[in-house]
Amino acid sequence: MTGRYSARGAALGGRTIKTGQSRWFVGYKKHTLRLWLNGYSPSVQLVPLVSWIAPANRADVSFLRPSLRYCRQVLEWLPDLVVGDMGYINMEKQRQIREQWHVAVVTKLRSDTRQPGAQTWFAHPH
Repeated sequence: MTGRYSARGAALGGRTIKTGQSRWFVGYKKHTLRLWLNGYSPSVQLVPLVSWIAPANRADVSFLRPSLRYCRQVLEWLPDLVVGDMGYINMEKQRQIREQWHVAVVTKLRSDTRQPGAQTWFAHPH
């Protein structure tokens, strides 16, 4: 499944399984760190801060440190909290980011996910 493709730098990547779509695709993925403007109540407003285009086989988590570094160097700002999907589960990288920049990386785990040292979020009735 790997090989040469006509698009320079393209690679085989995986996506979430959806009806009528292949599990795999050849190409690129865009990775974007977005800022949530929580003071705007009519809807959720997400402002893109930095985007990266990369071969489809590059892991999401590999763009988190460069994105935060960009925010620190160019915007002179760092978020206190980053919320990521399952593609951002990497306990070592999360620890490094927390210790180096004091930024917490939070990822909700599926109930069947087993990760050493990780806590699973559970919804609690009010």
